[in-house]
Amino acid sequence: MGKYVMERLFKVFNIAGMAFIFVGGHTGYISGKDMLYQLLLFVIVYCFMTRTYEAFETQTKKSMELIYSQGLALFLADAVTYLTGYVTKTSINDIWMMLLKLVAQTAFAAIYTLGSNQIMCHLYGKKEAAVLYGNSEMFEKMKDLRHMSDWIHVKMWIRVLEVTPQTLEQLKDVDLVILQEIDRVQKDQILRYCAANGIEVYLKPEMEDVLMCSMKSVSVNGTMLLQIGNKNERPVYELVKRMMDICISVVGLVLASPVMLITAGLIKAQDRGTVLYSQKRLTKDGKIFEIYKFRSMKMDAEKDGKARLAEKSDDRITTVGKWIRMTRIDELPQFINVLRGDMSIVGPRPERPELAEKYTEENPEFTMRLKVKAGITGFAQVYGRYNTPAIEKAQMDAYYIRKASVLMDLRLILATVKVLFMKESSEGVVTESKTENRAENKAYKMIKERDCMRFSVVVPLYNKENCIRMTLESVKKQSFKDYEVIVVDDGSTDRSLEEARKIKSENITIIHQQNQGVSVARNTGILHAQGQYIAFLDADDEWEPDYLKTIDHLIEKYPESDMYVTAYRVDMGNGKSHYSARLTPATGCLESYWLTYQYAYDFVWTSATVIRTSAVLKAGLFRPGEKIGQDLDLWSRVARNNPKVAYSSEVCVNYHRMAEANARTRVKVAKADAFIKNLEEELEDSAHSKEELAMIQRKYNMKMTVYIYTSILAGNKAEAREAMKRWKGQLSRKAKMVQAGLKIARIMPDFVLRMVYAARLKVF
Repeated sequence: MGKYVMERLFKVFNIAGMAFIFVGGHTGYISGKDMLYQLLLFVIVYCFMTRTYEAFETQTKKSMELIYSQGLALFLADAVTYLTGYVTKTSINDIWMMLLKLVAQTAFAAIYTLGSNQIMCHLYGKKEAAVLYGNSEMFEKMKDLRHMSDWIHVKMWIRVLEVTPQTLEQLKDVDLVILQEIDRVQKDQILRYCAANGIEVYLKPEMEDVLMCSMKSVSVNGTMLLQIGNKNERPVYELVKRMMDICISVVGLVLASPVMLITAGLIKAQDRGTVLYSQKRLTKDGKIFEIYKFRSMKMDAEKDGKARLAEKSDDRITTVGKWIRMTRIDELPQFINVLRGDMSIVGPRPERPELAEKYTEENPEFTMRLKVKAGITGFAQVYGRYNTPAIEKAQMDAYYIRKASVLMDLRLILATVKVLFMKESSEGVVTESKTENRAENKAYKMIKERDCMRFSVVVPLYNKENCIRMTLESVKKQSFKDYEVIVVDDGSTDRSLEEARKIKSENITIIHQQNQGVSVARNTGILHAQGQYIAFLDADDEWEPDYLKTIDHLIEKYPESDMYVTAYRVDMGNGKSHYSARLTPATGCLESYWLTYQYAYDFVWTSATVIRTSAVLKAGLFRPGEKIGQDLDLWSRVARNNPKVAYSSEVCVNYHRMAEANARTRVKVAKADAFIKNLEEELEDSAHSKEELAMIQRKYNMKMTVYIYTSILAGNKAEAREAMKRWKGQLSRKAKMVQAGLKIARIMPDFVLRMVYAARLKVF
């Protein structure tokens, strides 16, 4: 049986179940024609409400929202049938029976929603999706797409700078594609490919897409044209809409009057200020009017005269104001504006002239909102959020203007009831001025609101077709299961991407982007991460099964640290293995990251390191463009904020040092520029102890030695000479001997230098 037929059968089963409970609840109270009329009215209202609240949209809504929508639809359907029966003397008089019936219906709706989703997923599987986006800033906007519904699994994320055959080839493995802010030419190529291959597409529209939504086709002399009509002049619709506005406003003011009186008293009692406030807003054709609202902010909220949007956790909002804003009670006085004809019940939200001018400068199409009267509720208020960007709200309002009808207005009014109780729809905007940068802003938001997994494993991938399956299999075998894996393919030119996709797991997300370097690949994974901690893993290394479990124990034991590491084995590629430092006691928390520089192998090393997500974001992520030492650079910046390092001496990681395409073999000049500059800054920091400064100097000397030697080896002797001149710090006797050796190396034959360097790589 086809999926489409099964979905329809489930809907019929749901409606039949609701009707059965309805009849059962009314049995003994009404019968015959009265029962039939009441049942028919219930089914009609219920179907209309479920459509309005999208209660069957399983593909784009999660189960809890579907259950909430079903419950609201049932409440309104039961209320309408009860009131109708009360008027016609055919209703149930027992209010407790009505409530019991509603509880039974809601329970059935929950069981139906969860059960049908499970059955459909079992029979047909989840839809595999690919998200294609144009710029890295889209990550903040796209994070909710990871789990957009119980039926859709986002399999891969692809950053599209240009559409290549490889890009299109990847789409063969998905059922639907989500396009987010991609260049129009590239979008056209992808849409053509998806249409030809039967791939479903979700598209984030541009304004021109919205304008074309109401077009109709006409034929002129054998040529098909698309007509975009002008819907501004519709006198019958305008008359009916105005009558609806007056009726709803009068009824609304009468019913809400007790709440409005109580609200007025609370506002007055709090700070003795004014109850109402008025503000200049724009309505149809740019006309300025005074909008009325209950005051939710302090009296001097804008004493500087500057217009500012309310922010999340805005200190200008009063205690009473938080409550009335959350419940939308502050909007009730706007019924007066509707009666005066300044506003309508449904329409674009009225904007302040100064903000509208700013938005129009940035996006001229913002003025399209002024083609109709402003409204108390509207398409953008229902389907957007308070902090939805202005241009996206303008697109939603433009869609409403093109599609406006009495039926749509009625549905938007009813849909407003649903969003009244959804917290995110009333949250203020988050401004970057509250933190040093966007990354830090996200860090605090994650700490405050996070309800996600423990670890996000970030795996940058570039040309590791022989290793990546081994690496991902080692993650799948972890005894600790609360994690996600984010593989960022950085434009591999071999079969790395195909090999990664052979590892089947819902925990694994694959993001594809054009080659931009390992730092950008890791940053992409970090910005996409949902976990409390970032676990770094290179695509040619592997973990022991208890690695994440060991790290989790360290986190529980040493919560004061931001860095957590284990010992690791170094596979030299010649049958020999070395080990990183294994300290005594077996677990502990070092007070200073800088003292770890005394060990031969990096104590804090990428694939054996886990860092708190907020600490990574606050440190500023990896520096793009760094070919070597980018990990050490980040660790040192994290340590500036918190130098503690929790460790376990248990060997939990295998580092395949001689793996193909290893950075040590690809990079000719080992210039860890950012890390070297960090070390030079630390050498100037008087807050370090003598022991720390000695270890920092030691690490600095080692990095400078390798940099200068590889520069000489690569023929860049002038660069090596300049590097020698800027060598910082107090040099020990050993360091001076090294410098003398480097000066001699500048005049030695190349084959001797290569022999020495090759021998060094085999030993260390």
